[in-house]
Amino acid sequence: MTNPPTILDYLTTVGTVITPILILILTGVGWSVRRRMERVQELEAKLRDERIQIYNQVIQPFIIALSSDATFAHEPKYKGKTREQVVQDIMLSAGYRDAAFRLSLVGSDRVVKAYNELMQNFYNLSQGTEPSKPLELIEVLGEFLLEVRRGMGNENTSLNKRQMLEWLIKDIRRLPS
Repeated sequence: MTNPPTILDYLTTVGTVITPILILILTGVGWSVRRRMERVQELEAKLRDERIQIYNQVIQPFIIALSSDATFAHEPKYKGKTREQVVQDIMLSAGYRDAAFRLSLVGSDRVVKAYNELMQNFYNLSQGTEPSKPLELIEVLGEFLLEVRRGMGNENTSLNKRQMLEWLIKDIRRLPS
């Protein structure tokens, strides 16, 4: 005579049937999560390339404005124009406005806020109003570059605003703090 099935026998049978089904479900979930992560990484890489292009366009007139006379004089495409004319031509162009608009869409909140601050200071300076002095504009430009750096993945950078501009402004270390 055989013993009647015990609860352990039922659990073993159910486990034998459910195990392959669970493995199939977990494999599907794992594949889905992995695919989603790969897609996010692809989109971030594309966005990073677009950000770099936009940041380059947006920062160009400020680099020109702070370039040395010798550097500016050696650029053939600016021949016959003053630095101020070149900066104004760039900043009033539709291309520049488009780049600034795209920055507001793809830049991090901190980058957009720093750019807004930079532009407000620049507007005040170009209108001859006193709230923005050139030294303050340099500080705000440094802050913008620092936020761009952070936005590109260097969140824990140890650089400060001034250090972000040392490559551009020869005697920045002599300026008052």
